[in-house]
Amino acid sequence: MKNIIRSIFLLLAAVTYGQTSYTKGEIIDSIAVIGAEKETFALYLPTIFSAEKLAPIVIIFEPAGRGKVGLSPFIKAAEKYGHVLVCSNDSRNGPYNRNFGIANRLFTHLFSQFTINPEQVFLSGFSGGARLATSIASLSNEITGVIGCGAGLSMQPGNMPYDTKFLYAGICGTRDMNYIEMLELMPLLERLKFSKTLFTFDDGHRWPPEEKIVEAFDWLYVALHKKGTVALDGDTLKNLYLSNYENAMDKLKGEDILGAVEDFNRIRESFGSSYHLDSISQKLIKVRGLPAYKKGLKERNMALAMERKLTTLYFERINSEFKAPETAAMGWWRKQLEKLNKQFEKGGPEIKRMIQRLRFKLFASLYERTSPSLNPNEQEKQKNYSLALRELIRETTPEDYLR
Repeated sequence: MKNIIRSIFLLLAAVTYGQTSYTKGEIIDSIAVIGAEKETFALYLPTIFSAEKLAPIVIIFEPAGRGKVGLSPFIKAAEKYGHVLVCSNDSRNGPYNRNFGIANRLFTHLFSQFTINPEQVFLSGFSGGARLATSIASLSNEITGVIGCGAGLSMQPGNMPYDTKFLYAGICGTRDMNYIEMLELMPLLERLKFSKTLFTFDDGHRWPPEEKIVEAFDWLYVALHKKGTVALDGDTLKNLYLSNYENAMDKLKGEDILGAVEDFNRIRESFGSSYHLDSISQKLIKVRGLPAYKKGLKERNMALAMERKLTTLYFERINSEFKAPETAAMGWWRKQLEKLNKQFEKGGPEIKRMIQRLRFKLFASLYERTSPSLNPNEQEKQKNYSLALRELIRETTPEDYLR
């Protein structure tokens, strides 16, 4: 599979372009993939697009194959940076080999029809689509950068990025079931000597808002500038710095102190080679000394520790009961879920976010167990167990969780 994916990128040096004319500035829902029966993709060309120039491209993988949904959060960034946006209507959560085949056929089409800049080939995806994007980048060794939304790396060892390097920007909601995974991904990528960062926003498991996508591409282009791949003029670099600084200060004023520290750290890492940032370092020292920062960090760490403990407890129970559904104790689960509800009512923001993550994590795991495409060999007893526990989680979920 690795050789097949890599071979697609050789087309960049040898292909004769036969570009079709498409309307700029609007999403085209369904374009047929050449040589692939019934496979299509959604396309967005920025208003500044020119067929006469090499274009950067962002290839997006939506977990349910909804091309238009996948493109929408990227449009603002596409207009800023001139990206061609593409999202498959056929790739979706499921077997990797199937999705690799879809991706190969899509890449072949794109690189034969568009004048793509080989130094600005980006992949992105949400949830399972994010795992697919990092898998392809890891196998191809030809991807400039990945924006992984709501999930990290593939669970399959053969798809890990041990032998490749690409820029990585993660984006994840603080109430997302994969929040801990994304936090823990950063030190792993650090050990693998990746240029990486993580953006967070206050929401659950969903595509990020378009502003976060713009911030991620701002970071990517500053990183490419530092590598010498992209040249940013002085005014552009200054404006990016000021935009990052304003975002950090807005969070500080809004009492999102942990988020402000996250942003100030990123500013220092991104712009430290371009500007003297002693003032940022001093501000970080001052903010980290604030009682509110220490309190917020302590509460978040306590919530994360509780989440890890409960995740282990609950999933060991699910795995045991799934193997022997006749041993399932729904009364025990009801008590646990009602206990979480009481903790949610009494807890602070970090505890509330943790409980939202945990409940969704349980629900999503049970959903996967009942999905024919993800778990085709499930027996009837196991399916009924999963459905019953899913319904109990749904039944005991207060409306406040959804706000």
